[in-house]
Amino acid sequence: VDGIVDSGLMLRHLVREVERRRPQSLSIYVLFDRPATRLIDLPLANVGFDAPNELLVGYGLAHRGRHAHLPDVHRLRAA
Repeated sequence: VDGIVDSGLMLRHLVREVERRRPQSLSIYVLFDRPATRLIDLPLANVGFDAPNELLVGYGLAHRGRHAHLPDVHRLRAA
């Protein structure tokens, strides 16, 4: 389970580490997917929403260690 998939590089690394342990099955579930920024093709079992190519914060998504506590997801505007 992951919050958001951008390039897919970090998630690919994590999947490879889990696969080394030879699980019986492995499924990837993400809340947000950014297919436009994807560099790696990943077999996503379930995607909540496609995300715009903008900075999202809240509901566990942080920017510079802030805003993850927000109860909703928001687009962070550049100052």
